[in-house]
Parts: sequence; C-alpha cells; structure tokens
Amino acid sequence: MKDKKGLYYIDENYIDKELKKKGYIRIIPKVNNQTKQRRVWRWGIEKFLKNYKTELLFIKENSGYYIYQKDRLSKTGEKHEKHKDIIEGIRTDEGGLEIQELLGKKSFTFPKPSILLKYLFTIVNTKKDSIIMDFFSGSGTTAQAVLELNKEDGGNRQFILCEQLDYVDTVTIPRIKKVIEKIGGGDFVYLELMKWNENFVQDIKKAKTKEELKKLWETMKKKAFLSYKVDIKAVDKNAKDFDDLSIEDQKRFLLECLDKNHLYVNYSEIDDEEYGVSEEDKKINKEFYKN
Repeated sequence: MKDKKGLYYIDENYIDKELKKKGYIRIIPKVNNQTKQRRVWRWGIEKFLKNYKTELLFIKENSGYYIYQKDRLSKTGEKHEKHKDIIEGIRTDEGGLEIQELLGKKSFTFPKPSILLKYLFTIVNTKKDSIIMDFFSGSGTTAQAVLELNKEDGGNRQFILCEQLDYVDTVTIPRIKKVIEKIGGGDFVYLELMKWNENFVQDIKKAKTKEELKKLWETMKKKAFLSYKVDIKAVDKNAKDFDDLSIEDQKRFLLECLDKNHLYVNYSEIDDEEYGVSEEDKKINKEFYKN
C-alpha cells in the first residue's frame, strides 16, 4: 500500500527470523481504531534518520524498508503480543475525537485516549479502591478513565488531578461533568489553590497605566513576598529611573521582584490571620490532608 508521498509499508506478515532471535520486533503503521483504515508513516526514511535517534534497523528491500525495533520488554526477544497489539493500536487522534464527542468541539492537542489509561490501570493491577493521581491532568483523561472503569467493574477508585493552566475551566471540568452525566454516576470536587503573590502577578499584567503600577509597588512592599534579591530602599531611591522605563519594562521589573515560591498560600500557614482563610476552607483542607 502506498500514498502520494511514498510513506508506505510492505508485507506485514513477513518477519526476519534471525533478527527476531536477536531480540528485534518489526513495526508497521497500525489500523486506525476509529476509521479502520491502514495508516502510513508520517516521515520519509531520510528525515526520520536525521531527526530521530533510536535503536531502529531499516532493512532495505526492492519495494521499501522493513523497520525493526529492539525489544526492551523481554531479554529473550519474546514480545508480550497482547499488550503490544492493544497499545500500539491506540492513537492520540482517538483521544481528540473522544473529547470532541463529549464537548462538541475540538479543544485539545494530542490528548491520551481514555481506553489506553483504562488498559494501563488494569495491567498494573490497580485495586478497586485505589487512589490514582495525575500531576499533569491536561484534558482530564485520567478522570474519565477512572469513572468509566468504576462503572464497568463496580470499583470505587478515586482520582486526584492537578493542573495550572486555564483550560481546566473550559475543557477539564466540563469534560468530567459530561462523563458523569453520560455514565449516570460519579462525582468530584474542584478546588483552587489560594493565591497570594499570584494575585500581584495578575494585577501587574492587567495594569493599564504607570500610575497603577506605582500603587501596586506600594502595596507589594507591605504585603507581597519579595525576592531576597530585592533591595526596597534602592528601588525607591532610584524611582526616577523606574519612571523612565516603558510600562512593559516596569511590569517585567515588578514581576521579577516577586518571590515565585509564594505564589500561593502554604498549608502550613493556613491559620495565619493575615491570609484571611475562612473556617470553611480550613475545615476542607484539614479533611483533605487528614489533619
């Protein structure tokens, strides 16, 4: 099979027995699970060799190349064919279609398909009451996989997702809600870290005039956590030089003055009255951290 770019594969049933003995497996483009169409390679051989350094063997034949990869899953060269076939047959375009179906629009680049995570959760033998944590939750695939797996096997797994980018409001949370609605069960709680220096970051970025930035600096001196490198007296002494900067340079300077380790309120300081943490928020945090 060949496309207009010549990025094709050849006889998928062929295997070099000598290479197999040496621990190599042959790889070919897989069938798209959604369209059921056979894929072709994205790159030609020359570009691939130039940009991708790995333990691959390209065995040239009259009609093209056979591509072999060193099998690192087994010292004997025997492949776990069941896992290989399932995992290699899953592509990120399927994850994108999955989100599009739930939210009605394309909204994320190269998300993992939930079927992949569900499969991984089963082969690592997660218990039915496991807590699964995802530090980079992205579009929320982990949450969908956990919710669906619980529905399928009656489990009570829990997920903890962490994300710092704004799409959590437009993609991650709406997706989880849609999944719960679709499967008819499940729940989750969404919490944001309490901001401190991050409030100043946002105010600096939103400022329209130099006068606003000057007032922000006065507030920062009293309430913000400033970098240890900042000498307040020296900054005030050279206020004229600061005034002469463009508004963008002033913003950059003030952002550099902030200690990035204190963008949010630390749990250890939850009882400090200066932060004004409500009793309800204290209770939720102490329940979460089991204190």
